[in-house]
Amino acid sequence: MDAPARAAAPMPLLVAMMVSSQVAITIFLPSLPSMAADLGTSQAAVQIIISAYLGAFAVAQLVVGPLSDAFGRRRPLLVGLVLFTAASVACAAAPNITFLIVARIFQAIGGCASIVIARAIIRDTTDSAGSTKAIAYLGMALGVTPAVAPLIGGQLEAAFGWQASFLATAGLGAAVTVATFFSLQE
Repeated sequence: MDAPARAAAPMPLLVAMMVSSQVAITIFLPSLPSMAADLGTSQAAVQIIISAYLGAFAVAQLVVGPLSDAFGRRRPLLVGLVLFTAASVACAAAPNITFLIVARIFQAIGGCASIVIARAIIRDTTDSAGSTKAIAYLGMALGVTPAVAPLIGGQLEAAFGWQASFLATAGLGAAVTVATFFSLQE
């Protein structure tokens, strides 16, 4: 008896998930001086938002993976995307550095769901040859996005202020959330 056919991984959506999370890591880098001045704090204090994101992201991986195994891929992914989007808006609205750091932690937890669950979806939906190809596409997104994002962030900051980078990230998160809701089945 043949094994049931598995649905192919929705590669454009998986790449978009990776891009949204990766953009959040570096898009705001050109805005660090403006953030420090606007929030009335030091450059060193503002740079904590990088470590906060990376640390929260690392810890969240330990939780998101098991949650997606226990509850399926779709529900934890959608919760993560909504959290990522809402936290991105909160970053843009931050009245002080403490609020911004906390918002970045929540942004990382939500963003982590995209990367962890995208890889799990590939494992669930592809054979070994397809998996290698899919992981290569995701690897390109992981490699290119953090390098390109600051270029975009610099332009956004010059035109609209430092908050624009976080609002752009929120817009990307919202678009991926909607696409996931309508096109990704369990």
